[in-house]
Amino acid sequence: MLIAVANGTVSWYNDSMPLLFIGNTFNTSSTINTTAYIIFQTDANGCTSLSDTVLISVKPIPALPIITGDTTVCEHDTLSLNVSAVINAIYLWTGPMGYTGNSSQAFITNFNSSQQGIYNVSVTADGCSNQRAQLITMIQLPSNPIYTNAPVCEGDSLQLYTTNIVGGSYVWQGPSGYSSQQSYNTIQQSTFFNSGYYHLTVIADGCSSVFDSLFVNIVQYPVFNLGNDTTICIGSPVTLSVPSGFSSYTWNTGAMTNFITTIDDGTYWLTIENSGCAKTDSIAIEVIDCSAYIPNAFTPNNDGINDYFFINYHNARQMHLVILSSWGIPVRNLNGVECKYQKAEIQCLKEPIFLAQMQ
Repeated sequence: MLIAVANGTVSWYNDSMPLLFIGNTFNTSSTINTTAYIIFQTDANGCTSLSDTVLISVKPIPALPIITGDTTVCEHDTLSLNVSAVINAIYLWTGPMGYTGNSSQAFITNFNSSQQGIYNVSVTADGCSNQRAQLITMIQLPSNPIYTNAPVCEGDSLQLYTTNIVGGSYVWQGPSGYSSQQSYNTIQQSTFFNSGYYHLTVIADGCSSVFDSLFVNIVQYPVFNLGNDTTICIGSPVTLSVPSGFSSYTWNTGAMTNFITTIDDGTYWLTIENSGCAKTDSIAIEVIDCSAYIPNAFTPNNDGINDYFFINYHNARQMHLVILSSWGIPVRNLNGVECKYQKAEIQCLKEPIFLAQMQ
């Protein structure tokens, strides 16, 4: 719109001199080229003034910006939008949460849901502007909780699993080179070497979950042994003991320590628990009479009465007998479980050992 301030009649012409309009206010048509407009004023007496010229310079509008970059952004990732550089241009980005930027690139780190929406960029060059808008949406990261049936006892099955996501992929890593791409996993006959940290990353819609890990414990069964079945003499105590440091000890006697002492025969059972993993062992104890009768004299005169030196040792399994002279000189060494002695004669009934001096 061009306005001429005059008292007479105003005539509008262009630079090729055709009459365009008569009047003070002239609405020009859309102009794509630089154009000169010439005006004359004619008063009431028919006199025409000198001409005046208005030059309308038409500047090119910057090309419609082309926004490149992601239209979707993973949660906590970086949004990066770009437009083509224009010489001497001024850029203005606007977006959600009051975002503004003044370069050819929009850059937002740690993107969150409140920042998704329409981003607009205006490019101004030589006083003329053009703009474009782009809708940006955020993709929420997939969840990756790690579930397990641990702790489990060594030899049992270890289960590792997470929430199943349609179209998702899974990356498991763990001790001893463990890896898997399944949402649900079972390790048969687990061992102590399966203990440690398990890591899981879930990928869905192009976005990777936050790195997560869980420590898994494979509990070893208690290692102990009550020993072989044994025999003790009447009144002689025996102590049964195992290593300390386990969660609990349960004897069939009611004791709850890592050792017991007994003088009674029978079978003794012990159950040891280590963090829920229990093992039982047993031992049989036989109590026998170990008393011995040793005569202090004998009469080897062949009258059939007390002719032999004879040791009566109940339940003997091995004996050593040394016969000494009155001067303390050994005259006989005998080994066995049942022997008689008469002067220099020795009669062994079944490969026994007998001594005048027992050791």
